[in-house]
Amino acid sequence: MIPDMPRQRPPHLNRERTRHGKVVWVVRVGKGARVRIRADYGTEAFKAEYDAALAGEAPARPGKAQAGTLAWLLDRYRETAAWSSIIRRAALYGFTLPARTSSMTCSAPPPPFFSARSARSSSSEVSTSMNSRVRRSRSRAGS
Repeated sequence: MIPDMPRQRPPHLNRERTRHGKVVWVVRVGKGARVRIRADYGTEAFKAEYDAALAGEAPARPGKAQAGTLAWLLDRYRETAAWSSIIRRAALYGFTLPARTSSMTCSAPPPPFFSARSARSSSSEVSTSMNSRVRRSRSRAGS
């Protein structure tokens, strides 16, 4: 065998390019879910993550944010009572807020006061009522 030939990859390991152009390693068995390997290729950590992905274990979550960063500040805010009240109020309308991400998903349609139509109609009602008040005051001033 020629020593300069590349080695064959382990089974179910795929090299993919993200939409940002970054090359990542992904494990996918059959038509199952893709599990991203975050360690550098060829390291012991990579081998451990690969074995865990093949076994069907959940990938390890990143550690805590460094003190003084924006992520750290958000984590501290999520520990407060203010954040708990936001979670409770959001749940009333069917929203779920994940613990570590800023994205929101909704299982129910938003309440009517969030719709653009109600915002437009209420502002036009205000302007119509203001216009009628101005007309009335001008007609009184002129007579």
